[in-house]
Order: sequence, then structure tokens, then C-alpha cells
Amino acid sequence: MENSKLNGKMAVKLVKALPLFLIFLIFASMVFAQSGFLANMEIQNSRITPSDYAQYTVTIKNYDLNNKVFSLGFGAADAPNWIITPSSVEVLGGEEKNITVKVYPKSTTALGSYLLGLKVSDDVDSTKISLPVILTLDAYVSGYPPSVALNVQVPGVQDPREKMKVSVLIRNRNQLDIKNLIVQLSSDIFSKQYNISLAPRIEKTNELVFDIPPLQTPGDYNLNVKVIYPQTGNIIAESDSAFTISQYSSINPEFFSETSWFLTTDTIVMQNKGNYERTKEVAVPANWLERIFISTNPSATLEKLNGQTQLKWVVSLKPTETKQIVIEKNYRLLAIIVLLLILAVIGYFIFRSPIVILKEAAVVSRDEEGISEIKVRIFLKNRSRKAVHNITVTDKLLRITELADTHNMGSLRPSKVSKTSKKGTLLYWDLDSLESYEERIITYRIKSKLKIVGVVTLPRSRVKFDTGNGRERIKMSSATIFIQ
Repeated sequence: MENSKLNGKMAVKLVKALPLFLIFLIFASMVFAQSGFLANMEIQNSRITPSDYAQYTVTIKNYDLNNKVFSLGFGAADAPNWIITPSSVEVLGGEEKNITVKVYPKSTTALGSYLLGLKVSDDVDSTKISLPVILTLDAYVSGYPPSVALNVQVPGVQDPREKMKVSVLIRNRNQLDIKNLIVQLSSDIFSKQYNISLAPRIEKTNELVFDIPPLQTPGDYNLNVKVIYPQTGNIIAESDSAFTISQYSSINPEFFSETSWFLTTDTIVMQNKGNYERTKEVAVPANWLERIFISTNPSATLEKLNGQTQLKWVVSLKPTETKQIVIEKNYRLLAIIVLLLILAVIGYFIFRSPIVILKEAAVVSRDEEGISEIKVRIFLKNRSRKAVHNITVTDKLLRITELADTHNMGSLRPSKVSKTSKKGTLLYWDLDSLESYEERIITYRIKSKLKIVGVVTLPRSRVKFDTGNGRERIKMSSATIFIQ
């Protein structure tokens, strides 16, 4: 049914075009002559589709002896709808030349039969010859080759964290009804294929959205778009577009702190939330006292800024890479030293002898030959808050000395005097007790059997006492040195 209608329409158009062909045959048999040159034309192909071209042979005879250039073109009424090639030709003087002329319809030219006027002009003396051009622009579809226009729009710079929008415009240039046209998009980042149908002289625009990997390496990329005719598999249109993936990066250090028994551990965590490698500077203030107890991993450099010393790191991070800086402030050694000092002081006060014993001596009598008599004093003091009982003070005389008979008033007499060949003369004083913070002084004199000349070192005194829990303790005095 459709074929019969189509054939009927074609018959009507051919009937309408018949007078035009008769006129053309009349003009084609004529020879148009003007002074200087002669032009005529023969038809090669005058029935075309909108994507095809009509073809004619134009013969130009140059009667002039000089070479001339002749222009070929349509008048003002026909030029907007038709394109002619070539537009000019050179003919040698006195010669004849055959030119193949092609006439193309523009995309806006309507279907139908046409009688056009082709003007051949002599560029020297402006002489023109008009040749009739008859052609038919057919509406039949079966002979149309696929012809489409392709336009692809992509963003010049694309942030990979955002969706990429691609616009693909395809326009059907002729009367061919195209079904399932294949459109292929491909790049190093994404690809897609879809089908589209185009009615005659219809254009369609597809807005495509693609997800870009957020960590896509920044740089220049290419998008290739191909339009494939499904019946033959041929590429009937192709486009290459360039776009740039922009770079971005965000590094925000996070600080964590943990303290445990005089040890503080500060951790700085950094992650490169971007798509390219980047360096980050981190600085932490630290005075000279803190730096004694600080250790870092990795090692830091010192930098002074506005009079303040800082620990500085320059950290390089690749995309998605995470690094951390560990700062340890270790006061444990200092705490141990302070604790030991405190324990030592406490232990000193706990374990020190409650009785203090001091011994001193003074020269009583001397002459030119030396020292003959010495006065000795022994000081006792209970420096504790408790009374001390069963106290015995022991002192030893030098072998060259002996105890004098004189006795000072208020001084204790020795409870016992013991003489041995090995130890010499020993003096003993017994005390029942010494109350808290009570002091006692024991004084006695010794005579020298020989004159003492030079340095004399007296033996140390000893005190033995009961601590109150059934244990005895002994405390020695320091030695006394005399220089004459």
C-alpha cells in the first residue's frame, strides 16, 4: 500500500517535471555565443537525493588569444539553496575546455524539481552566458546513504569528586529513517555504548552522566565518540574531545594524647585525602626543658619562630596515604630520681641514729717542747622524739697519754677505766637515758707522757644504746685532728 502511494507521488512529480525537461532539451540544443567565448552544457546526472550531488559537463571555448578565467555560479535567487564546484576555471587562449560541474543541495533545500540558471562569466570584460540547469531532488528513501552530524561537549576541567556531564548531539542530515544507531563513548576513565533512532532530518541530544574515581590521577584525557551504522558496521561519524582532571588535596592533622605514669604520648595522624602527592609541614612548640625529656618518631628538626623554638616535620603523603608522628614526653626517670631522693630523705630520718655524738679537744698546757696536757669534750644529744635508754659511751686514750686526776665540776666521771696491752686505756660512761632532745657533755683531761709535737689524731668515741625494741645500736664520732 505504501509503495503504491509512493509510486503515485513519483508519477505526479515526473508529470510536473516534464515541461522543464522539454525546455531543457530546447536550450541544450542551442549554442550561446557572445563576443570572446562560447559555452554549452550536457547532463551527466540530474536526479539526486539530499545527500548526493548532480553532475554536468560544461564546455567553454575561448576565442580570445589570451588566457582567461571564467566564473561559474548561480544567481541571487538560486545561490542560497545550492552549492556549485568548481566556482572558476581557466581556459587557454584559442582553446576549448570541458569542465565537470557538481551541484550540491544545502540541508535546507526542499524536495522537488528545479530549473536553475548557471551563469558563466568572463572576468575580463564581464560578459555572461546563462545555461539552464534542470535537476530533481527526490524524496525516495531507499537510496539514501546514512549521513549524520555529531557534536560532543565535555567540561574543559573536571573535578573527580563530582559527576562528569557529557552532551552528545546527533543530527540526521537526510531522509533516511535510521533505527538503532550505535553510539560508543570511550576514554581511559569511563566508557559507554547506547542505541538511538533518528527520524529523517531530526536531531537528538543525550545528556550522559559519569562517575569519576575520586582518586583519578590529575592530567589531560581524551574522549572518543563513534557513531556506527548498525546495518553495515561502518563508522559514519567520529569525534575526539579533550578534558582535564583537576588536582585536589586535603590534609588535616588529627591530634591524640595519652598519659600513663609520667609518660605522655602525643600522636599526630595525617591522611592525604586527595588525588596527588603532597607535603605537609607540622610544628609543635617545645622549650629547652621539655626537649630534655622528649623523643620523636620520626626525628624532628628545630626551628625558631617569633622567639619560640619548635619541633618541625615535613611529611610527604601520596594519595590516600596515612602517616603519623609520635611525640613521647618521658618524665619517668625524673620521677624515679625525685622518688629516690624523697625515699633517701625519709630513710635518713627513719634509720639515722637518734643520738648524735661529737668529740673535740683543746690544748690546756704546752711549752716550747710541745703539748703536755689536752682537754677532751664529748657531746651527746638525743635528736629524736623518744627517750633513749641504756647508754654507754666509750673512749680510748692515746698510748702516749694518761688520764689526769683533775675533775671538772658538773662533768660525769668515767664509770669504768680499763687498761689492756692491746687496746690501751678505755674509758666508759654509763647513762640510764636521754630524754627527747636532751644534751649531755662529758669532759676529761689527758696528760702526755712525752711532749707532743706536730699533728695529733685522737681515736673516735663510741656510744652504744638501746633503741627501745630490744636492739642495740652503735654510733661513732668523727676523729679529731690537732695541728701544733
